[in-house]
Amino acid sequence: MLVHHDDLAAAMRKAGKPPRFPLWKPPMLHLVGQMLRNGVARTVPVAEASTFADEEVLEVPGSPRVIHTPGHTAGNAALSLEDRQVLLVGDTLVTIDLIAGKSGPHLYPRFGNDNHDRALASLEKIEPVKARWILPGHGLPWEGSPQQAVLLARQIAARTS
Repeated sequence: MLVHHDDLAAAMRKAGKPPRFPLWKPPMLHLVGQMLRNGVARTVPVAEASTFADEEVLEVPGSPRVIHTPGHTAGNAALSLEDRQVLLVGDTLVTIDLIAGKSGPHLYPRFGNDNHDRALASLEKIEPVKARWILPGHGLPWEGSPQQAVLLARQIAARTS
């Protein structure tokens, strides 16, 4: 397993902190049910992990460059494959609102971020990346520049704050 050094301790723990969900929101019931069916409650301990740091180029196929984007977790990171015009953003951005179900670039919901303000600030780290495709951890791939995605995510965040 490869993990940003700021998330190593959490990855090596046998049990992480339980997810926080606003269950009173009907779309969340569906999400929680799906997560339970897919094993969110069955944490498999990580026996060994290697770490990486910001701006490091990983020695894996595609040679992605790490962009540290803390907020969702302390070690949250995006991976840039500039020669392929692809930015894997993980939980830095999602393309589906996990509460309302609306599509498009959004921040991960406030309840799911370790530090929501830091997650919002981390958007500036992916904004200058040259990419045509954004691949999130939640939602469908998004065709467009990171600059466009960050602008939309900031606009939505400003309306919901």
